[in-house]
Amino acid sequence: MSKDYLYIFYHMPKCAGGTFTYHIQKNLRSDEYLSLYPDQFVHNPYKYDTSIDIRELAQKKAKSLSKNKRSRIKIIFGHSVPYGIHNYFDKKPYYFTTLRNPTERVISLYNFWCTIIFHRQDFQLLQKPINRKLLEKGIPPDIECWLESFMSQKVTTPSNSMASFLRRYKYLENKIDDNSLNKLVSKFDFIGLIENNNEDLLYMYYKLKFCKFFKNQNISETFFLPDLANKMYIANLKKIINSNYEADLAIYKKARKRNSILRSNKEYHNKIKILKKITNFPQPLSELTARIIYALNSG
Repeated sequence: MSKDYLYIFYHMPKCAGGTFTYHIQKNLRSDEYLSLYPDQFVHNPYKYDTSIDIRELAQKKAKSLSKNKRSRIKIIFGHSVPYGIHNYFDKKPYYFTTLRNPTERVISLYNFWCTIIFHRQDFQLLQKPINRKLLEKGIPPDIECWLESFMSQKVTTPSNSMASFLRRYKYLENKIDDNSLNKLVSKFDFIGLIENNNEDLLYMYYKLKFCKFFKNQNISETFFLPDLANKMYIANLKKIINSNYEADLAIYKKARKRNSILRSNKEYHNKIKILKKITNFPQPLSELTARIIYALNSG
């Protein structure tokens, strides 16, 4: 990893960030990364709605580190990483994130919600009135009922949307237009997309010179599987999601254009080829062999 860069990963919920952050913690020492998540700052993040305060607390945590500790940090990651946190460090920032098609992401959110409510019995989430109402029948609500409940909160942008998260942490302006979307993507050095068959994750692994590789993490159980639903139902569901997540759809389309430019670059594909050789799934190469391959392909 280049000593000149401070890598900053904004972990967008339900966009494969759990697997990536797991790799960070397994490949780096604990003093080489800074993790920033809501539950580190407040006892019950699900009931804590003043996200501005969480952003300020995240900045305060970074600022409180000694100069020596800050110099050892190679990467910052989490749901609560505010844009501008690099100003507390003496390294060149490299911001990156992963995003997802809004329909696929909302389905993933639904499966995640059902998993933690019904199988993990998350007490904090069970305290939210909207969740208690959805649980009145004692069985998981279908995905349309679940969506309708969140849409009925009469907010301009759903609180679980990509747009809401990006606004909270100062990556995105309130207004959604071409200018604000261009500003958004310009704040990131790299935006990966889940649809790219893990290749964008491999690209980031290469950038960080990871040598240890693990299975996907934080996988929700499947309560709704699009492949088993009929095409008309999926088309209608997609229409409902896109109409309520218009900002997310605009963000995704802009990110996809930016991503396609990178993927057309020969260097990107060379790095992916090298990483596939190192990971060699399902049996990765040894850590020593991986380091040798990185050294031979440096530059």
